[in-house]
Amino acid sequence: MNDVNTEYVLVSNGRQRDPGRLDCQWQSTSVPPPLASLIKTAQCVKTNLVIGGGEPTLRSDFPELVEHFGARALIATDGLVLHADGTVKALVDRGLSSVRIPIHSARSDAHDWLVGIPGAHRRIRQAIPTLHKHGVTVRAEVCLNRPTVAYLEETVAFLLMLGIRHFRFRMVRRLGPQDNNFVTTAPRFGLMQPSLDTALRTALRASASVELEGLPHCAIPGFSDLHIPDPKWLSPDDATPQHHTVAASPESCGCQWSECRGPHQDYTDLFGWSEFESERAAAQCAISPVPRPQSGDEASPPPPRQGRQPSTRISDVLRLSEHANGGGGPMAGRTSQDSPTVVTVRFPAREPTRSIKMRLVHAAQQGAATLQIAGLLDHPGALELVREALRLSFANVVITGDLAGLANAPNNKLFQLRALREIWIPNTPSNIAVAERIKSAAKVEYRVIENHNTVEATTLHAPAGSDASRFSEGHSWPQWQPNAVHLDS
Repeated sequence: MNDVNTEYVLVSNGRQRDPGRLDCQWQSTSVPPPLASLIKTAQCVKTNLVIGGGEPTLRSDFPELVEHFGARALIATDGLVLHADGTVKALVDRGLSSVRIPIHSARSDAHDWLVGIPGAHRRIRQAIPTLHKHGVTVRAEVCLNRPTVAYLEETVAFLLMLGIRHFRFRMVRRLGPQDNNFVTTAPRFGLMQPSLDTALRTALRASASVELEGLPHCAIPGFSDLHIPDPKWLSPDDATPQHHTVAASPESCGCQWSECRGPHQDYTDLFGWSEFESERAAAQCAISPVPRPQSGDEASPPPPRQGRQPSTRISDVLRLSEHANGGGGPMAGRTSQDSPTVVTVRFPAREPTRSIKMRLVHAAQQGAATLQIAGLLDHPGALELVREALRLSFANVVITGDLAGLANAPNNKLFQLRALREIWIPNTPSNIAVAERIKSAAKVEYRVIENHNTVEATTLHAPAGSDASRFSEGHSWPQWQPNAVHLDS
């Protein structure tokens, strides 16, 4: 991915015909910037200039715009006014030579629904042969979206049939007033890979040029030379769109591809990192078959996760399906590490209860015998979260922290903590009072720790790929160990 491939998009208009259901950021109702302003803004760009932004053909001076830029720039347009032979001929006479038109599906109803314009697909089908007739190069932009991603090969075959030999596949982004649609329009990387892989190979077999925008390398392995940088916007001062939103830049996913740009934060904020965690442990280990159970045999429990992440790629699932026996483990073939003896978690007061419960389940899959709950127990659902922890598969659950969040719990609720192994508390009257009540109601022993803030903090458990800092604030408890006797500093 080199800077020489970076496109510079000159914002010629601040609006489109319809925002549709994809990533539209161009909704300004202001007058488009004057031609002189565009010429001044673009004078520093020598190559890879694109006239776009909103919809250039909505400008009243679009022919003059083409006359000035057409010979050296690509026009990014919806193509809806380029179906008439006379219109195209007049624009070609002024210098029109290359256009890029968004075509998101071979199926007209799907494309029209995505762009929000009935009949748009039919008009584009008329425009492409008209443009070709007059020698205009037509490039297709296919926005990867959930409703149509399963039909990508069909879309490529359709465009090849229309004579398209330049394809750009780009990931839908969370931009503009339609960002609430992102959760329903964004395809999942782990599920999209087989369809996109087939579509790319279909285009390349036809000797078409192909570009990938906004996709991590690990989302579609084997096509590293097709990735291009995000475009850079050249926006005159008087052309700032009403809903212009700059999406977050890519985040490193830590996969095995050194040039991987990682996913954009707008994706991971909604869907998390699970699709990339398994790619961090990309090395495959041998699958050792185990004898199938005989009738009447008790089923063996699955092995612990041991640092492994389950595969989130359909390609891996297909590979494993070829084995007659997966070795008895849900993460067969993934590299493992030694199981920890203690896993430590904290209940941040502002973290949603559901998020903490998911993290507890993830911690229980690591194979540790002991769960240590550390820090300040001031979460509104602290008591219920401790009870949830006691229901998990840990042999021991211990609390090492401030019991402030349990001070108002009645004795019958504290009795529900009777399965706790031990409690460590700071040397304060309030903590000792709560610990005494728990000891009386639930028969759980406690230990007073002096100056716990001076000890080295234990490492908290955080799922791979997550922001570990948000799980590690406000605690400095020592690691729990069964044979600890004197931990006073």
